[in-house]
Amino acid sequence: MRNWALRAGVNAALVIAMPGTAAAATIDFEPYVGAAIGYVDNIELNPDGQTQTSDGVIELEAGFNSRYTSQRLLGGLNYRYRYLDYFDADEFDSDFPQPRRERAADRRPGVALL
Repeated sequence: MRNWALRAGVNAALVIAMPGTAAAATIDFEPYVGAAIGYVDNIELNPDGQTQTSDGVIELEAGFNSRYTSQRLLGGLNYRYRYLDYFDADEFDSDFPQPRRERAADRRPGVALL
């Protein structure tokens, strides 16, 4: 009987406490995509008199910014993926995955940073 009463009390406290905690939390999520086209003169940055490679390039970018904020936790995760595709100079094609964890600058007592 005593264990049942203890379990019922703990469950009741969790049910009461959880909505208040969840209501105070916010999650922001912002996806984005982008594209650009350009021309690069002298890709290898060779001096005058040496062979200079020039080419058109397409840049594609996709990613997201996310942020979690509550009374006790602050944090975020940002991810960006870039891809460069040269028209003729295929040896310079490259991609750049860039995950990054964000830490809030606000250092309040009792607040954990993710």
